[in-house]
Amino acid sequence: MKALAKTTFWRAFALSLIGAIMMSGCSAPAPSRDEDGQVTEAGTSSFAKVSIGDCFVDSTVDLESGEQQGELVVDEAMTVVPCSEPHVAQAFAKGELSGSEYPSADELETQISNVCDKPFANFVNAGAEGTDIAYTAYYPQGLSFSRGDRLMLCAVIPADTTKLLTKDAKGAKSEAELGLVDLQSVGK
Repeated sequence: MKALAKTTFWRAFALSLIGAIMMSGCSAPAPSRDEDGQVTEAGTSSFAKVSIGDCFVDSTVDLESGEQQGELVVDEAMTVVPCSEPHVAQAFAKGELSGSEYPSADELETQISNVCDKPFANFVNAGAEGTDIAYTAYYPQGLSFSRGDRLMLCAVIPADTTKLLTKDAKGAKSEAELGLVDLQSVGK
């Protein structure tokens, strides 16, 4: 079986600072949802309240200017948008880091694989041949972990971080089905 396409550990680690978002208290309106729970109008959500299937933008991307903002800025909330709008990622699984002490890099990678791999293959319809679609995991860092935060969010992302998704990834077999657009073209 072709290995599931997932980001390297360093990329998951670089994006993982969002784990601190698990603090509660969103000041902006929550996203509007239809009767099936699908987002119909953008809004903010705490990390813990992001639902499976939600598409979102994190603080590394400014959709108005079409520019990446460098390293992830830790926010208390993330912007959840309809999946037809440009977005950085789409949630497909949630889990929790285990243990009373922060996991080593190898343990963390194992826990991410245990929580994300199987749901990823099912979510994107990877099949036996695998897929070129990528994913990452957002998880708490050391300080947040020491305060008891354990929530991990697995999310489909473009393999090329200069791209954004514009379609729902559920059931997609390849990146060609994700409606990728250049980040730079969004703000123009």
